Amino acid sequence: MDLLEIIKGRRAVRRFQEKPISMEDLRKIIEAAIWAPSGSNLQAWELI
Repeated sequence: MDLLEIIKGRRAVRRFQEKPISMEDLRKIIEAAIWAPSGSNLQAWELI
């Protein structure tokens, strides 16, 4: 997928479904968060 298309497709989510996600999907989300860049490399992220 083209980066510009990814950026154009980004959306702010204000409501979520109460649908459970698999542990595998959760692991992938956490791994993506860990590898994502942070401002000034502060790495001041929290996972809830």
